[in-house]
Amino acid sequence: MLLCDQANLQACGETSAIGLTRKVSDRRTEAASLGSLGEVYRLQGNYDQAIEVLRSALKLATELKIPTFMAAANNSLGNTLSNRAATRYRKSVAFSVQDPTEAKN
Repeated sequence: MLLCDQANLQACGETSAIGLTRKVSDRRTEAASLGSLGEVYRLQGNYDQAIEVLRSALKLATELKIPTFMAAANNSLGNTLSNRAATRYRKSVAFSVQDPTEAKN
């Protein structure tokens, strides 16, 4: 089973974890699933998508007033922003020294 079978969060199919939580109106599990999906994107290096999903997870966790989910989403969001900044920094340094092998990573 997939967390979400579409790039657009609003279009998650009913066979995906997020789609199922929406179908049965289980917002708590939806918030957890969004957090997991955000982590997947972060670990894949897809930082912009991860940020979008984690902000959705944080928004839902805040609406539901679930402190542990809010803390986890904030932590993941911070890690993602830090990873994205580090990656951009490495690329800018590699570009400035004209090392094409470093600029690709």
